[in-house]
Amino acid sequence: MKRTACVRAWIVAALLLPLPLLAQEDTGSDSVDTGLDNIWFPGEFAVAPLLAFPLEIRPSAALLWVERDIDDSIDGWNLEARVGIGFRLPVVRFQDEGPSRPAIDLGFDVGVWSRFFMETLEKEQIDTDWKIAVPLGLRYRIWDFRVTLQHVSSHFGDDYLDDNPQEVFQSSREGFELLLGVRPGFDARFYVGGDLNLGRSEDFIGGEEPGDPVFVFTTVEKWAFRFGAEWDQTRWGSKRIAPFAAANFEINEFTDRIATLLKAGASFRVKSIRLYLDLEYHSGPSSMGQFRTVDETWVGLNFMGEL
Repeated sequence: MKRTACVRAWIVAALLLPLPLLAQEDTGSDSVDTGLDNIWFPGEFAVAPLLAFPLEIRPSAALLWVERDIDDSIDGWNLEARVGIGFRLPVVRFQDEGPSRPAIDLGFDVGVWSRFFMETLEKEQIDTDWKIAVPLGLRYRIWDFRVTLQHVSSHFGDDYLDDNPQEVFQSSREGFELLLGVRPGFDARFYVGGDLNLGRSEDFIGGEEPGDPVFVFTTVEKWAFRFGAEWDQTRWGSKRIAPFAAANFEINEFTDRIATLLKAGASFRVKSIRLYLDLEYHSGPSSMGQFRTVDETWVGLNFMGEL
């Protein structure tokens, strides 16, 4: 990742997190009229995280049987492991949902996803994606809305590049993620959303000898569009153990092919903790940042949690 881009992301996050101080609760008789509750560290976000979006932050682990369509890389179907480490912190609930007002909150997210090739002794790291984000969420009746300021960067693993030499380009971006969801009942949610990348990394080709032309180009797409659906009886229903299913479909500026991710399995609710065990299927451009224009198919067993 470019160091300056990472620093910018942390600075923006630091500037946004103190914003709740501008809306301190008035403890006088007029406090009810303001609708500002200012509940610090409420423990749960107003907008529930997506179940099948690959860069939704949560701890997870998966074994995948993968085929990747790329030259100078691992051939055929192979066993890989994916590990996700993430932490979501709801910082402040500006107000709880009421008959005529939405729930509004602000938080902080950080997550890391790594993929490993499991058929060698070294278990070489293929790719790692990093995400730092500040989500602002709003929930009102059946509607969910979330806008997230985020920095995302992706990196090849050194061992993978040693065994599979190929061109390496910068892959980092800053911008906004948008989400609009509706919960019409029957323990389900439908959503649309996407990314708008305002800060995109650049790279170049050429210029090895004096006078050689240098071609500078952006290596990250301007936009991505996604939509999906999910059914979870332990989140929107009353059950503690139940089946669940989710689907996410995504396309970006750099490809005309849709990435499809399908999940189905069992969910478990233990107080405020949710655990998911599922089978998943993916087809289309990879969810890994360094491979996002490369077609990839996999089936796998995945375990994930929400704290």
